[in-house]
Amino acid sequence: VAGFCSPAGVPVRALCLRMDQIREGCITQEYEYDVYADLLGEGTYGKVYRCTHKATQEQYAVKVIPARPSRMEEEFMEIELLRRLNHPNCISLKDVMVDGQTVYAVQELSDGGELLSFIAQRKASGGLMEAEVREVTLQILQALVYLHTVVHIVHRDLKPENILVSTHPHLQVKLIDFGQAKYIGRVEDFRAFLQEDRDGRDPTGSNHELHDDSFIMCTPTGTPGYCAFEIVNHVAEQYAESVQQCCAKHCTTRRNIQKVDIFSVGIMLYLMLSGQPPFLKPHETGASFQLLQRRMEMGLKFPAAFWERVSGDGKACTASLLQLSPSGRPSAQEALAHPWFQTPLPGSLLATRDPAQYVDIRQCAAGMTSMVAIQADWAHSPLPSALASPTSPPPSDWTMEAASPGGSLSGATGEAS
Repeated sequence: VAGFCSPAGVPVRALCLRMDQIREGCITQEYEYDVYADLLGEGTYGKVYRCTHKATQEQYAVKVIPARPSRMEEEFMEIELLRRLNHPNCISLKDVMVDGQTVYAVQELSDGGELLSFIAQRKASGGLMEAEVREVTLQILQALVYLHTVVHIVHRDLKPENILVSTHPHLQVKLIDFGQAKYIGRVEDFRAFLQEDRDGRDPTGSNHELHDDSFIMCTPTGTPGYCAFEIVNHVAEQYAESVQQCCAKHCTTRRNIQKVDIFSVGIMLYLMLSGQPPFLKPHETGASFQLLQRRMEMGLKFPAAFWERVSGDGKACTASLLQLSPSGRPSAQEALAHPWFQTPLPGSLLATRDPAQYVDIRQCAAGMTSMVAIQADWAHSPLPSALASPTSPPPSDWTMEAASPGGSLSGATGEAS
């Protein structure tokens, strides 16, 4: 561990991990897993396997992270952020081991599958109820209240693949993969959490910058189909405007930077309730950020064929989460106060089971996440240097405002654009 150094020259042992909580050694001495049979999925920085602790026979999930020098700070920061988490709706970190150039992060194992698998299973067994969607959404928002207000973390990559849902003994939601997460609290608080080295030196090093009030939450990151409007808007316009104009449009106050997560929840809620993505057609490829931006600015539509069985409160809550302006979007705590979470719901199933009117939700999601042109834009859309490393905090009155309020309950019977 002592030999690892970040690109800035800050030793990894000083950068993130408190040394009384990290161990050097071969993972297979204590845990066993099969790289072929036990693969569970792939996160931002590594593959995840089911593993078994040899002594206790307890099962866990181990994330195997190759320590690449080019992104070592981010890889270890994900682990340190995971250490801060202690909430029933967030995956927890159990153990960290380093062996050579590989880091092994042992996490709790959820017996549930991804969100889309849960929905597909419900449809196959008879259908999905609005009350179940509400419970899933409620637990996601409860996790965000904790992340945003207690540990001051923005997830930035909320999507169905990063939401695990188990049903035994009761419905339980877990947020996973914090590889894109960012700390948005006070720098002093995070440094206190990391603690100082025994000789009193600052463990973060003089070159390691944490996100303070001047942090700009428009960095192109996450998954395009689930990104907030402000991120899409930034990528779509950054080449057509000067850096100064881009700064003025896309900077946001500390009060609103966590709202990128809220928009992502709104997209997932729309998808769960209707079986349709809100701004793109199923299987749509060849789209661009400019097209996605225009669709968002045209406002939400709720075609009757897919929304006739959804309550008015369900539509209104969805619209509120998908407000284009972050300042008009509720916080996670405010969202939980929406009437939809307070009133009884009928036990009827969502939408029709007619395949001609209800597209398989897994196919919808595939269309959102496989947008070839959008992904190409994403890969070639670096954040302007003036935005990525601001030399001074933006004016205190800078907030992110969208050209269109969005989220209106327009087009109740219209078709998707």
